[in-house]
Amino acid sequence: MLMAKPFRLAALALVGSAALVACSDINAPVGPAASEATSFGPVASESSPVTLSISGPEDIPEFVPGEILVRFRPGAARSAIAEANRARPKAETRLDRMWVLEVAEGEELAVVNAMRRNPNIEFSEPNYIYQVVPCETGDCTLPTDPVFGAKWDLHNTGFVTDAGGNVVAETGQAGADVAWLEAFNYIQGGGVTPGASVIGILDTGIRATHQDLAGKVIGGRNYCPSFFCLIGGINANAWADDNGHGTHVAGIAAAHGNNGVGLTGVAYTADVKLLAIKVCGGALGLCNAAGITNGIIWAVDNGAHVLNLSLGGGAASLAQQSALQYALSNNVLPICASGNDNGPVSYPAAFPECMAVGSTGWGDTRASYSNFGPQVEVSAPGGDLSDSQPHSFILSSWHTGDGAYAYAAGTSMATPQVAGLAGLLRATGMTSASQIRERIRSTADDLGPEGWDPEYGDGRINVYRALTGIDPFIQMEISTRSRINHRANGNVQVVLLNREAETFGLEMVNIESIRLGGTPLATRPNGTFFATWSDVDDDGLPDLVLHFSIPALRQNGLTPATTELTLTATLSDGRNLRATTYVDVN
Repeated sequence: MLMAKPFRLAALALVGSAALVACSDINAPVGPAASEATSFGPVASESSPVTLSISGPEDIPEFVPGEILVRFRPGAARSAIAEANRARPKAETRLDRMWVLEVAEGEELAVVNAMRRNPNIEFSEPNYIYQVVPCETGDCTLPTDPVFGAKWDLHNTGFVTDAGGNVVAETGQAGADVAWLEAFNYIQGGGVTPGASVIGILDTGIRATHQDLAGKVIGGRNYCPSFFCLIGGINANAWADDNGHGTHVAGIAAAHGNNGVGLTGVAYTADVKLLAIKVCGGALGLCNAAGITNGIIWAVDNGAHVLNLSLGGGAASLAQQSALQYALSNNVLPICASGNDNGPVSYPAAFPECMAVGSTGWGDTRASYSNFGPQVEVSAPGGDLSDSQPHSFILSSWHTGDGAYAYAAGTSMATPQVAGLAGLLRATGMTSASQIRERIRSTADDLGPEGWDPEYGDGRINVYRALTGIDPFIQMEISTRSRINHRANGNVQVVLLNREAETFGLEMVNIESIRLGGTPLATRPNGTFFATWSDVDDDGLPDLVLHFSIPALRQNGLTPATTELTLTATLSDGRNLRATTYVDVN
């Protein structure tokens, strides 16, 4: 079973395109040692490579025909075992003692089952096929103005804006984000000085010359077999992106920020780098267990601190699990997409070694496609088709040009939000993978039922709280239920009580969004409201009093059916002020 349905994505080059700059390997070649290869006999001839005819998702087989994966126990007579089972060596993998063996097409399962009975074999399994597919529904069309105002996943004011600051869509809920802007202000204000870390992106490759990624990618490797990938072949150095998924994921995790160009990723600072490990590719984003296994071990051996696996399928590959165990044993944290089937968590995310990530939409609820179950540890914004345009999807870099961007949605998009946070934590001095994992979980914003639950895990990640241990939000409460006479012409007051024992004044507050029900209200220059501070409840704390002009509210479309008021604001010290209350409109 594949992780999700395939997708169609139109990408627009906003600045133009350039050829991808080739990058040499940053480590030694990975072929088998001569003595090992010789002791196992000749490698299968390249004159009969695997051929697959796949025209669409309905044609994708469960595993690669004519190939199986076998891990021998130390000292096993590999040649004799293989020959006795009508198999011969095809390629050694980076996982020690594991080989890809060639068998007759149609006999894969029979040979696997026979070898499982041999005590000299640790495991044998088909070379399962997996997939990266970000878009759970819709056509993933592309707007022409990618700006930070579209990145509701990082900072959700209740609106999506274009390059000119014009509102192009209303989000489902202000504040349904990862509290990235608060973290950015904290970092830029000197709260912490991030050092270096490396995130390994196991995906379809990365366009390293993209304006948001230039200088971020420090190396890569290709483990995508030639029958899947359009660029390069297995063990080739060509890790360019032939699909787009990997470049999109890389941008979400770590695109350059605060440089006046394009967008920003979670780990936006210059010293958080990327490794491009190409394990999937082609139009359908296909990959196999052998390539993913090789990619995990290569990334660990070449300096990765965090691994992002926005890929998956229904099969539990012991080869992948062994590689994930190798990662954890080397203090490298694997972060994996839970899958896009609205069902059980897919593999490899279902393995306990993976930190499984679910997806939320801009309404702060589980995305319609996001898989769920006991393995989910946290959630992050991955987008959902919540409006007629793809504004509720996640905007990021794309592979067709150095200034290309695209919208996509899926747990593939949620996972690099978490990987980016893990990279930031590693860069700020938290060197233990288990400590980073626990910090992300313990500082998440709880969603759904109180505490951990199978849909959200411990909740949606909170970048600011993970970095600082401090809650970035000051919550206000209503003193009494306010009433608005819709037909009147005067003013009405709504009082928000300060319950956080915080001291701040009106001069510190920038009110970003006020809405009554589904009606967004104009800002103060348009005369809809003005704000004052007053200690309404005589507890010594300043309370916020909003004074609304009823005629101006009517001009904004206020109707008697409107009842809920929500407010979001930022404080000059980097925190957020939020409030939700109810107002009777009659």
